[in-house]
Amino acid sequence: MKIGVMARTLDDGDGVGIATTNLIDKIIGIDRNNEYTILFRSPKHLGRYEKYSNVKEILVHTRSKFVWDQVVVPYLAWRERTDVIFCAKYTVPLLARCPTVVMNHGIEYYTLPHF
Repeated sequence: MKIGVMARTLDDGDGVGIATTNLIDKIIGIDRNNEYTILFRSPKHLGRYEKYSNVKEILVHTRSKFVWDQVVVPYLAWRERTDVIFCAKYTVPLLARCPTVVMNHGIEYYTLPHF
C-alpha cells in the first residue's frame, strides 16, 4: 500500500507537532511492508527518513496552508498513485481521489464539555 502523509505539522512546536513526529517516527520505524510518501512544508525535515528504503520525501512549497492542503496534496497523491492519505491535523484534502484518514487532537472539548 502507498500511504501519503501530510506532515506539515512537524513544524508545530506544540503537542500536535510532537504527537505527529512521534507517530510518524514509530510507524515508519516498524513498518517495512508499506510505502510512505512524506510531504513536508519545511526543508529542515528533508533527509529525516532517508535511511528507510520504503519512504519518499517530498518538499511542498506554498505560502498558503489552504493551497497546500486542498490543491497541492491532492495533486501529489494522484501523481504518486497514493492509496490513502494520512492527515495529521484537522483537515483533509477534499479533492483527493483516494481515501483519507484524519487525526483529531483535543476532541475531548467537544465530546466531554464538563472538562
